[in-house]
Amino acid sequence: MRRLVLVAVVAAIVGVAAGGVWAAVAEPADWTVTERGLAMGEDAARELFGVVVAFMVVGLVASTLFGVVAGLVIRAGRFGGQATALVATGVLATGAGLLAWQLGQAWGPPDPAAVTGVGVGDLVPAELVVDTWAAFLVWPVGAFAGVFLVALSARGTSAGDRGQDPVGQADQVVG
Repeated sequence: MRRLVLVAVVAAIVGVAAGGVWAAVAEPADWTVTERGLAMGEDAARELFGVVVAFMVVGLVASTLFGVVAGLVIRAGRFGGQATALVATGVLATGAGLLAWQLGQAWGPPDPAAVTGVGVGDLVPAELVVDTWAAFLVWPVGAFAGVFLVALSARGTSAGDRGQDPVGQADQVVG
């Protein structure tokens, strides 16, 4: 249970950090203030997609790193079974993505309609918005990739080399 709590704390830290990185690197589109309100040109509208792409790239990197940590815990064999560990990894990675999304929105530009003190012709940045659920799929996929990388790195090492009970392992037999 302690290991699960540790991995959950790591997921929360990853989510907070990823939210900050996303808010820092995303380049939101600009709304132009007109006499009739806010307007966005076609070129600026394309930049809305760039915010989602930035979220997905940050999420892929962050969740893969999280998956490596989770994979190391799973490999240590103290997580309550591999199937449980994989389900927990996917759920926690998705939670980290949701946390990153909410914090990135909170730390990013405010709602352009709520910005005061602007005049006609001024540019107001759009909010950081993820408008597709598919962007959140990157998080568990990245985490599973991290677990897979750890599993691949463990291939070829014996149980004794991983700190597990070496009794009965062929590489431990002295002859």
